[in-house]
Amino acid sequence: MSPGSTSDWAPACHRRNASRSPCPAIRSPGRDTWSCGPAGAAEWAWRTSERLSEISPVRRGSWNWLAYQGLPPENRTGKPCSRRSDRRHLSFSLSLFPRNSSEDFSVSRLIVVTGASAGIGKATAKRFAENNDKVLLIARQRNRLARAAEEIESSVPGADVETLALDMSDADSAELLQNHVRSTGLPVNGLVCCAGSVPPSGSEDVKSVVTEWREAYQSNVMTSVIAVEGLVPLMADGGSIVLYSSIAAYRGSGGSGGYGAAKAALHSYVHTLATRLGRRGISVNAIAPGYVAGTDLFGDGLSAARETMLVRQTALGRSGDPADIAELGFYLCSEPGGYVTSQILQINGGSYHGV
Repeated sequence: MSPGSTSDWAPACHRRNASRSPCPAIRSPGRDTWSCGPAGAAEWAWRTSERLSEISPVRRGSWNWLAYQGLPPENRTGKPCSRRSDRRHLSFSLSLFPRNSSEDFSVSRLIVVTGASAGIGKATAKRFAENNDKVLLIARQRNRLARAAEEIESSVPGADVETLALDMSDADSAELLQNHVRSTGLPVNGLVCCAGSVPPSGSEDVKSVVTEWREAYQSNVMTSVIAVEGLVPLMADGGSIVLYSSIAAYRGSGGSGGYGAAKAALHSYVHTLATRLGRRGISVNAIAPGYVAGTDLFGDGLSAARETMLVRQTALGRSGDPADIAELGFYLCSEPGGYVTSQILQINGGSYHGV
């Protein structure tokens, strides 16, 4: 046993079909933190991390340094190791629940959703709230953000949602976001970047084109880059990142094309991140929605004739709903979606064919 741990072995592990350890589990005085018992158990813990992930809200790699550091010193059960040969104690940030309830987490994961005040972002936040996840909603406009949180709380009893008004196109927001996440004491298990906008198209003179492209990249590329680079150090191993592209990345966009080009730029970023973070078990994907009601591309700004034409282009003969898109984002952050990474997933009702 290590300093700071108790002799409170965990029969609950066995009652709940949750412990496969060859040694008993030690319950730390800290909240929801378990570690293997004798020194040397780290080797077993590493080998069985995949099996542990089946019963843990912190998926595919059950320990993480951030969660350990977040514990008060008196509650730490030894120093977690990062190598298989390290025979110190391994600290887990998890709560145990029956193996047959993988979609009913007993303790919340922390999911961060940007652009969460409306449309796909709000639907995504709601979907995670329905799964009993702790959801941090981020958007620029404080009032719209508060209304979105109220709507989620009213439709999802017991929803655990927080709001943070930030402009994610501003690099200074990264530090503010980091500080807020650290204050929760939880690692980030999922990051879904929905923030983005369609800049107004100006005239075809060079200055207007340059302005449009800069605005498109700042609002659609840098919002994701700033959120990702700010939170990657605080993410749990085995977490998930989902970025939002668009059908415009394949078909082009109006004006001078800045919006479509910006969304296409995210595809390369996804592949780079997936390679960079793969060894930590972090999956990285992008979703490229088609024409979805209630979004910038397919909302009140379109004429009835234009909307009718776009719907007719789909194989299904209807526009998408934000909930359709949110479900795919949720899947990519779930255990069944854990092996999907470095992919650009189109969801457009058949309005665009091919890769």
